[in-house]
Amino acid sequence: MSTPEEMSPDQARVFATRIAFDRLAERDRSTLELQQALEKRRVPAEVIEVVLAQLQQQGLLDDQRFAFAWVDQRQRGKGLARSALARELKAKGISESTIAMALDSIDTDAERARAHELVRKRMRSVARLEPSVQKRRLTAFLLRKGYPAHVSFEVVAHELDADFEFERLAFGDATVEAP
Repeated sequence: MSTPEEMSPDQARVFATRIAFDRLAERDRSTLELQQALEKRRVPAEVIEVVLAQLQQQGLLDDQRFAFAWVDQRQRGKGLARSALARELKAKGISESTIAMALDSIDTDAERARAHELVRKRMRSVARLEPSVQKRRLTAFLLRKGYPAHVSFEVVAHELDADFEFERLAFGDATVEAP
């Protein structure tokens, strides 16, 4: 089989369109992601430009729609906060203004609630550790997810205090050591 560089412009366009459709069938993609996929397959730049323009005109390729969907999926699924999402979108070639619009769609209260939920889940894995180690690991976990330091510290402190209070009430004062 010949490479896209050896194909006629029409053949190269059909080849590139098939690749683009295959990628878009998996999930929504950014323009940069599709461009890189086509470049990797050695599709000529002028063919890439034409195919991407056609996909945009047909509404199949839309960086704004992609950014909003990415934020929704990654915030709900992975629990990522604004700064981590912004880094990911920037790496995918999304413009700063589109990133700002997508991040504005995140409800601050829901983001904080998600941080609480993530810490509660993770607390099981650090339960047998010293309180200071629990605090350090849980805070680092939230920081890696992109939560601001002050939010990470507040959420971890609140959840550890709530866990301590639950254990104190459930098992009595003698068996629980304060964090």
